[in-house]
Amino acid sequence: MKLLLIGDLCADLIVPYGAARKKVEKLKLCTEMNKPETYKEGTVSFQGGGSVANTARILGKLGANPYFLTNLGNDEAGRFLKKEMESYGVNLSYSPVVDHGSVLCIAVVDEKGERTMFTWVPPWAEYDTFDTGIFQEVEKENPCMIYSGGMAITNDAKSGENLISFFKRRKEAGSKILFDVNLRAESYGFTGFRKKQMMEMTGIADVLFGSGLEEFSPLSGEDTLDRAMEKMKKKNQILIMRDGKNPIRVWDGQHLSIHQVPQVIPINTVGAGDFFNGAFLKAYQDGKSVVFAVDYAARIASYVISHSERIKLPDNISIE
Repeated sequence: MKLLLIGDLCADLIVPYGAARKKVEKLKLCTEMNKPETYKEGTVSFQGGGSVANTARILGKLGANPYFLTNLGNDEAGRFLKKEMESYGVNLSYSPVVDHGSVLCIAVVDEKGERTMFTWVPPWAEYDTFDTGIFQEVEKENPCMIYSGGMAITNDAKSGENLISFFKRRKEAGSKILFDVNLRAESYGFTGFRKKQMMEMTGIADVLFGSGLEEFSPLSGEDTLDRAMEKMKKKNQILIMRDGKNPIRVWDGQHLSIHQVPQVIPINTVGAGDFFNGAFLKAYQDGKSVVFAVDYAARIASYVISHSERIKLPDNISIE
């Protein structure tokens, strides 16, 4: 079944704050002990970002031939992002070039490889929005697997309505809808029309992903993941609750299972959940069970975040 992803594409500025702090502390110690030390300054890196875009990238590397519908910024960053996405094997034929520039996300990475994200919209850029015209070509497609996330539902009520209406039409036509909560309440809030649209989207999804209490507590009103699972699980919807290095809770529509996560030393956790989702989608696309797809996705995502190379995959990525 064809894979179509709809959502955010931006440029990421990765700030290795934790690594820089470690170097400064080492330099201080060497100075106090009168030992020579060569100090190499931390390097800020620029790369393609966006939650749904990250999922598309790893799907491309896994050979899933994903299609990605997004807004391509009409600036140097937008042209960089288009070229980079295509280098991963992502098809952008549905994605229009818009009049404005690209959004930038600043990821500050601490000593443990954990990241704090800040979204910056330059004066020449705008958040992604979706009008009805952007879906015209996609509407002609046969039923497929359609994936999106919370970053596609931001601060434009009409755009969110258009997106949800599209998902409803495609679901009625036989498509599978997969959605990652990716709440980002710190950036976009979780009140008013956005809360209403997010809650509506979680009800539409055939497969719902999310990470930790910061996402599932606002959705469920519960203060533990176990209680959130009990409240949110429903027949015939797959619910996958990631929780960092802790076990993953999975409701397959009928049964609850707990899945251990490979314990690794993370170098950079930026995109960890997105990479998990991409690997899950690949296995699910290939007809594997939910249980298999979750374990496969956990293995792939853990490997990626524990290597410095950009989206490095293990030698054995077989899902047989």
